[in-house]
Amino acid sequence: MDYALKNKEKVKNSFRDLEIAAIKRNVLGEVSITLNEADRLGAKKYAPKAYADAVRNLNVAEAFITENPYEVEEMTRQAQEALFYARRSVELTRQSKKIQAMNSEQIALWIEDILSQTAEQLKAPDMRDQTFEIQRQNISGSIAAMQKNQDFLNTKIQEEEIEIETLKDRVFALEGKSRQEQMAREQLEAEKKFNEKFESIQNSFSSEEAEVYRQGNQLVIRLRGMQFPIGKAGIMPENYELLSKVQLAIRTFNDPEVIVEGHTDITGSVEVNQQLSQERATAVKEYLVSNNTLPGNNVLAVGYGSARPLMSNETAEGRAVNRRIDVIITPRRP
Repeated sequence: MDYALKNKEKVKNSFRDLEIAAIKRNVLGEVSITLNEADRLGAKKYAPKAYADAVRNLNVAEAFITENPYEVEEMTRQAQEALFYARRSVELTRQSKKIQAMNSEQIALWIEDILSQTAEQLKAPDMRDQTFEIQRQNISGSIAAMQKNQDFLNTKIQEEEIEIETLKDRVFALEGKSRQEQMAREQLEAEKKFNEKFESIQNSFSSEEAEVYRQGNQLVIRLRGMQFPIGKAGIMPENYELLSKVQLAIRTFNDPEVIVEGHTDITGSVEVNQQLSQERATAVKEYLVSNNTLPGNNVLAVGYGSARPLMSNETAEGRAVNRRIDVIITPRRP
């Protein structure tokens, strides 16, 4: 105790150094492991620029933590960015090694296959007899045309909905209905439409994909089939088909409000589960917004960690049920 009192500044600085080192191991541990994997694969030789980008992002994150060890949100963001570049360096190394084993024609055919498969999915013309740049422009142009067509259709739908509502008002006026009767009729009509939409959406999901049910004036889609890598929040390609059905369900309603809830089981600490559930909910929100499902200010992402279990966490089955994403859709009142 006497030593600590006499050397309190030294002790304080030593404790801070230990604390910062522990925070870096906790926040950046996976980044370091991934960079070591890239190094083992030969990233310095096969993908030196990508490796340098990854090292630079790691150094930036480490420097930020050193100066701001309690800025959890920003250090988490920087750690995720550093992890992205570390994973990128691993994959580019693998691809570079693969390409080195090919001759020039094999490389050209490989690139052509990627472009042609994408064009085929977009139902774009087959332009394999053109340069790669023209093939890329073919894909980009097809995507732009599809987006314009979708925007046009959305505008037409909105115009028709407005026209329908206007015609309804005129019919009610001509029939001499009172405002109270009109509101009751609109409410019944809205309830009927909601039930029709609910039944349609419910039938669009298999029991393995999602559970769909009503909660008052809200529609809840519990995504049973939504799978994330253990301890991670990245959306994998195998989830795209399920999320496309969620997009269609949301678009069934006219500009609804949406809440994306993330839930975990009790495995791990409360803090880690809370952060992981928030990151997963945010990932789904960003997917919906980036795919023009609805504006960002119409959707909220909330992580509840393990605080709202549906089943007991004592069994593997119960824990699997508790790890979930819930999408809650609230239609706007006319």
